[in-house]
Amino acid sequence: MGTRRKFSAEYKREAVAMLDAPGVTVSQIAAELGIGANVLGRWRREVRRQPQQAFVGNGRSRDEELSHLRRELARDDGMMGVSS
Repeated sequence: MGTRRKFSAEYKREAVAMLDAPGVTVSQIAAELGIGANVLGRWRREVRRQPQQAFVGNGRSRDEELSHLRRELARDDGMMGVSS
């Protein structure tokens, strides 16, 4: 399994801006950049939802967040088995 690539906020914004060209698709631009279409689509959604806050900081990674949520779910499931 390869290492996870990291892209700067500037790179992400430029990649999303490329989608404004007439007649291009997410798949076309993603292929040109060597990234997944889903990744580029996610970047575009992030820019559309929060243009000023998109790609700032080094927040919690998706894997870390997923692990945290799984621990919470397991804890909650364990609590459901306890009767009062």
